[in-house]
Amino acid sequence: MPKLTDFYVTVIDFFGALLPGAVFMCLYGKHLADLAKVPALASPGATWPAFFVASYIVGQLVLGFGVHLNDLVLLLRPSKDEQQLYEATKKLMATQLAILDDRKHIFYRVHAFLRLQSAEATAEVDRQIAEYKLFRSLAVIFVIDLVASIFLGMPRIRIVLAAIAAALAVWRFAFLLQWTYRTAFEYFILVIPKGKDVQADAV
Repeated sequence: MPKLTDFYVTVIDFFGALLPGAVFMCLYGKHLADLAKVPALASPGATWPAFFVASYIVGQLVLGFGVHLNDLVLLLRPSKDEQQLYEATKKLMATQLAILDDRKHIFYRVHAFLRLQSAEATAEVDRQIAEYKLFRSLAVIFVIDLVASIFLGMPRIRIVLAAIAAALAVWRFAFLLQWTYRTAFEYFILVIPKGKDVQADAV
């Protein structure tokens, strides 16, 4: 029979789903329970497990919705350093499929290549991914909170704080997403030996 210790949570699961879900549940868990007419748990010991399960589920839903924000951020002009690293990475992958013609698809292939070649580089990129997913999910949650605060007629200070939190989360997410791409491209250029066939190793 599976045990609780068998439930494996990665750093991306924790920061990208569980933590944002817990923030949402702290803000609106009671409202959701009232709307769904969920009865109060009889045992206090069951409250925390239920909270974590609900947080993880909500966090995964927010994570799935927030992934579409990546395409919007990638429309922004990248920094000069990131653009140079992207162009260098693209040249190294010149033998790859024609579909790999934008930053997003090349990033996916770079991430897969690093997993095969360097555990240290993968760990660093995964940490960056976890951070941008955290702030991406928080951006979605704080925007929802802003709309809900206005709709529910919350005090003006509450609305202002929700707007500030949403703006800061969006700004931080945009920065971290571009920084993650830059880091991955740089690791790829450093990890791959000169003259080595990328296609032979990465496919």
